[in-house]
Amino acid sequence: MPIKVLILLVVFLSGLFVMSVVNAELASQIQNSSQTLVLDVQNMTCPMCKFTIKKALSAVAAGTENVSINYTDKTATVSFDPQPTNSDALTTAITNADYPATVKTTPK
Repeated sequence: MPIKVLILLVVFLSGLFVMSVVNAELASQIQNSSQTLVLDVQNMTCPMCKFTIKKALSAVAAGTENVSINYTDKTATVSFDPQPTNSDALTTAITNADYPATVKTTPK
């Protein structure tokens, strides 16, 4: 009986180890598939504009991961997953919120 328990324990722990390796690999793939884009954003007249721009970007898709707005430079830096969204969708969303946007730097 104790040998069966020991064998089951070894099998269980081996399975946990394999699952952690697989999860780490998937997380690495997701992180590597992310792209970053810098956009020129016009019509920003006050620091509150960033909230409207962030809201417009978050409505595009679940693929928008991180948004940083620089009011002084009138730019938006967006990290996104290119599978559910793309640069055209992001610039269109901002432009439709009355802040004309164009790509300043291409995706990495």
